[in-house]
Amino acid sequence: MAVITAMFGMAVMAAAVPGVHDSDAKARAFALAYIVVRLVASRTRSGRGQVVADLPILQLGAGLTPWVVSLWAYGEPRLWLWAAGLLIDTAVMVRVSREVLRAEIDQKWAHAEERVEHRMRREERRNATLPPEEAHARVDRVRSRMRRKPQVVTADVGHLSERLGLFVLIVLGEGLVQSVSAASEEPWDGGVPAVGVGVFVILVLVWSLALRTGTYGSPRALPVRLVLLLHCLFAGAVAALAAALGRAVEQAGEASRSPAGCCWLAC
Repeated sequence: MAVITAMFGMAVMAAAVPGVHDSDAKARAFALAYIVVRLVASRTRSGRGQVVADLPILQLGAGLTPWVVSLWAYGEPRLWLWAAGLLIDTAVMVRVSREVLRAEIDQKWAHAEERVEHRMRREERRNATLPPEEAHARVDRVRSRMRRKPQVVTADVGHLSERLGLFVLIVLGEGLVQSVSAASEEPWDGGVPAVGVGVFVILVLVWSLALRTGTYGSPRALPVRLVLLLHCLFAGAVAALAAALGRAVEQAGEASRSPAGCCWLAC
């Protein structure tokens, strides 16, 4: 159910993107779907009593606050709130290491244990005049209310690498689909064939780069939380490049130059 809910939320986000600048309804739906997906992802682990050390933003939801506020914002301020939320999440991913998260959990758990012990001692004093069986039963009820200490879990690096690699491959495939679709709608004269071949070569070279150096553009072993950030940057760059290349195929048969925005996106 968590996966299906997240899939639906992402589908709503994708459907809301066209016209998100001009439609308050679409922008609000985009933000609300993002919030729901984040909460579902967080609940999936917290419900099992687990803390994902490699993804601290699941436990530390400060980055969601600007998204919630954006539900009542309009126009450009809404976009700035979204950017602020992403920046907060990025800062959390960079600064909160596995050791920091584990230390924070240990500290909170120690305080929780102290409070429970205090309540148990108070309950024992209060029930001193009761029969032993009933007094023990009441103390046991207080103890049973204490939650188990969260388990700190880490990512399966091999499985994660395979998933990230597949994601990059899908993004590259989408880029190729954009270029093929653009080429199918243009007359095959002028520079269309040459640009089409060039686009294919560029995408193959990017795929080769990802295959040889990793899906985050670096052959060095890095902490998983940094790998995820770099992967987002790498995949985002590939998506932007694919959009620009598809536009380049459309413009190849025209005498005019490609728009400056398209050239900057490709760069």
